[in-house]
Order: sequence, then C-alpha cells, then structure tokens
Amino acid sequence: MRTLPVMLLLALAALLCFPDSLVRAGTLLSVVSARRAPTIDGQLRTNEWAGFTAATGFETLEGGGLAETQPVFYMTFDADRFLVAVCVPRSSGSELRSNTTDRDGALYNDDSLELFLQPDPDSTTYYQFAVNAGGTVLDAKGQDVGWDAEWDVRTRGTSASWSAEFAIPWQAVGCAKAPGTLGFNVAWNCRSGT
Repeated sequence: MRTLPVMLLLALAALLCFPDSLVRAGTLLSVVSARRAPTIDGQLRTNEWAGFTAATGFETLEGGGLAETQPVFYMTFDADRFLVAVCVPRSSGSELRSNTTDRDGALYNDDSLELFLQPDPDSTTYYQFAVNAGGTVLDAKGQDVGWDAEWDVRTRGTSASWSAEFAIPWQAVGCAKAPGTLGFNVAWNCRSGT
C-alpha cells in the first residue's frame, strides 16, 4: 500500500487534533492510498472511509481557539485522484445557507467547504476547490477564478449533518501522478450557526 505525505501549509482556518497530540500547519501526515476508492456521492459511509487518514480540530478565524462544532475530514488517494470527505455536524433546526448558485461565485458567504492543494510545496502555485451545501462549486488556480478544472464533488444533507465528497484528478493540479508531497488545507465556512 502506497502512502502520500501531506503537508498542511496554508494555515487559513484549520488546525488538526489527533488523540494525545496536536498537529499544526507544516506537519507531515501520511495519507494511505485507496485499494478501493470510495463512491463520490456525498454520503459518507463509514465502511468506505474507514482506515483512511481522519482529522478534526478546526479553529475560528475570529480570536482563534477551537470551533465549538467540529467537522471531521478524511483523505485518501488513488492513481488518478486525491479524495477528501468532510462531515459537518448541524445544530437541531439550523437552516443551511447556500444562496450562491453561480459557479465560481462567493461561496464563502454560504455554508461551504474549501480545499487548498499545493502539489509542489516549494512553489507558490496552489489550487482551490470549494462547494457550498447546495452543491455549487468554485475552482481557482491561485486567485484566478476564471480557471476551471474537471473534478467531482457531491454534497448531502440530513437534519444532523451535511457532508461533501471531493475527487480531484492529479491532472487538474498539474500532476501526471500523485506527487511525493502535497500541501493541503481545508476550510469550513459556517453561516447557519451550526
């Protein structure tokens, strides 16, 4: 089984917590390759993501400190794609905000998730892939939202949580295959008070 070291470089909104240790930006994580890739349908099935790297520990941007509600994200990869799943708990009765319906719109104003990938940690080039709870997407190379890639993401919501599953082809981020090290960050925009 192959592993991919993932370095958390873009410390925008995430801090990872693992049992008995705190993992901060700049730390290498080992991500295990998928013998059988999960189905990208927005529904996180435990048996599909079991055994892959899992993390949580999101910080707030205002004032720092851990967010009261903690999403969990999972990572794996195969020969063709980097795969990420995120499960965001919801407060009872909360209404998810997903007003943005245009591709590459202001998803940060909605309940949304953003992934940042940096295939070459020595380069300043990075890629952003985002989705709101309603399934509207944004992709950008650096800050160029005019850049579009072929990738897949699916969302699903229940009364208890909402989730997203991402499949980002290595070719979409300029790689012929999985890179030796990948800069990575996940950000969660909470607008519904979950």
